[in-house]
Amino acid sequence: HGLGLRVVLRPGPYVCGEFEFGGLPAWLLRDGPIELRTDAEPYMGHVERWWGELLPRLRREGLMLDDGGPVMLVQIENEYGHFGDVSEVEADRRYLERLADLARRHLGDGAQLFTSDPDDLAKLTRGTLSPSASRLGSEVLTTVDSCDVPEDAWAAQRSFNPPGRSPFFCSELWVGWFAHWGEPARPNLAAQRARDVAERLRRVLAVNGGTGSVSLYMAHGGTSFGWWAGANTADGMYLPDTPSYDYGAPIDEGGGHGLDEAGGDKYAALQSVLLEAPSGGGSSVPSSSPSASRPPSPPAEPQPLREEPPPPRRLSSTVEVELPEAVRLMEAETLAALSGGGRCCDELPLPMEEVGCDYGIVVYETELPAGGGGPLQVSRLRDRLVAFLGG
Repeated sequence: HGLGLRVVLRPGPYVCGEFEFGGLPAWLLRDGPIELRTDAEPYMGHVERWWGELLPRLRREGLMLDDGGPVMLVQIENEYGHFGDVSEVEADRRYLERLADLARRHLGDGAQLFTSDPDDLAKLTRGTLSPSASRLGSEVLTTVDSCDVPEDAWAAQRSFNPPGRSPFFCSELWVGWFAHWGEPARPNLAAQRARDVAERLRRVLAVNGGTGSVSLYMAHGGTSFGWWAGANTADGMYLPDTPSYDYGAPIDEGGGHGLDEAGGDKYAALQSVLLEAPSGGGSSVPSSSPSASRPPSPPAEPQPLREEPPPPRRLSSTVEVELPEAVRLMEAETLAALSGGGRCCDELPLPMEEVGCDYGIVVYETELPAGGGGPLQVSRLRDRLVAFLGG
């Protein structure tokens, strides 16, 4: 905030497919399946309680833009056109409207609300509160992500906003991609060369006479620690994500310059475009002065500014670790120690949330009749399965 940075807040409640359960808590499913991401109970009751705790804190702590804070935009849901259909399903339209009403109630009339969907007319129709579909169409800005062809993306965005009220905002300019288990180490990134991403960024900023706005996705790669990595689907296949979310970002997972597969420096390529832009300011380091358009923040401890991320780092040599003891995983004593002795019985395997295991590993055991044989078939598997036969 002290550097003049602004915040695009994405409070969900669903935030992203690549995060475990889309950011929703696993305990929602503890009592069995419920309808999610639509206007249905008990889901919406939980959402109202959560946002009733979270959003008022933004006002109390002066974080909204009209209070002198950095939060200038608040996103409602995320890429809802992939999941729901506000144009055909009444409960889905009410869902987005209730979220917008909740945000307005807690954040005030000064908060600019928006939705984000791919620049695809079908998904925008299903996922946005356009004036033709909702009473809130003139209040909730429709924005687009992907933006492979920025001029077409802006045309799509304009068709879902009131005339003259559609400043181009590419809410996610994809600079790389994520990885699924079983895929090559850095899939699809060869097409996301530094020079290509830089050219798309230049075209986004040039839209509508040089007034285009953009949010880089991702600007800084990261890590999904523990069990937090999410999953995606394609053609009916379940595709679990790896814990690395480096994404081929201009600042990589380790904090250095992100490189494309040809060795091109994405950080340097995108930096050069931003410095050329009208708002670039001609400096490689953000000004430490707060914007003159808002009250200054309370003084913070001065932090040293680094001109840019460090150069790319290479992994050190292999380190050998000796493991002198071992146990047999499937022995009853080992399983009891790992599980704390928790066991339950049912005719069919229960979802892990229903047995009180939100994260981790569940062992299912059964006895099969002798003889016969044949392939093991498991339908609707939504995780990794390792099967042991005979013990």
